[in-house]
Amino acid sequence: MSTPLPAESVTRGTAFEGMFVRALQPTGRFAEQLRAAGYDPAQPARADYPTRVWQACLDVARQHTFPQLSRAAGEHRLGQLFIEGFFQTLAGKMLGATLPMLGPDTVMQKLKRAWASSQPNVEVTPVQLGERHWSVTLRERGILADFCGGLIAGILLRTRVQPEVTVTERAETHCVLSVRWTAKP
Repeated sequence: MSTPLPAESVTRGTAFEGMFVRALQPTGRFAEQLRAAGYDPAQPARADYPTRVWQACLDVARQHTFPQLSRAAGEHRLGQLFIEGFFQTLAGKMLGATLPMLGPDTVMQKLKRAWASSQPNVEVTPVQLGERHWSVTLRERGILADFCGGLIAGILLRTRVQPEVTVTERAETHCVLSVRWTAKP
């Protein structure tokens, strides 16, 4: 049974560091709009931010980084960029170093624990449906399904497979992702 969603969930400062210090390095109007949304890229990240601030900042980032793409495609690409930036943080380096040795199935089994390091209030439920095929349900108010799909694809790329992550269900409080992969040529 699912637990109720918290009224105010949090996103760790390491997520902001990965996205806005390591991956994107915003300046000018981009940085100003992030400050207006609640995050100042010129200051060290706080320990935690309300997830609503994270989501608002991701929307600003999508508009500045991928204005030519649809919202879904832009969020997916942003998820991939985020994980590359996150792997440059201390927490991300520790996680990233182990991924090639673990393989994709083990990574999927440990997804809940890994996700909690950045967003402890997100309820993550990975379920293996078959060989190289998983379903992942993520529960949080306002969850950005396509961003999460890009993030998972970026993680799986580190295990030396070619992932395909698609959104199969969207709702205000959750999303469901289909995760498949093939061996890299």
